[in-house]
Amino acid sequence: MVGTYDRELEELLRDREGVVRIAEALRYLSPGALRWQLTSGRWQQPCHGVVVAQSGPVSATQRLWVAL
Repeated sequence: MVGTYDRELEELLRDREGVVRIAEALRYLSPGALRWQLTSGRWQQPCHGVVVAQSGPVSATQRLWVAL
């Protein structure tokens, strides 16, 4: 069963093309869970304070979200 926070995080990621600030991600994930996403290669950190919730190339739209 998907928890409320899981659904809220999924919605946030969908609305922002998979790009969120670390502070926002930590509202839904523990620091250890976020670290695991990054160290496992499932997510990436293109710049300080921002993560992209995918392992593939960052799209042009995602780069714009990162810049915000």
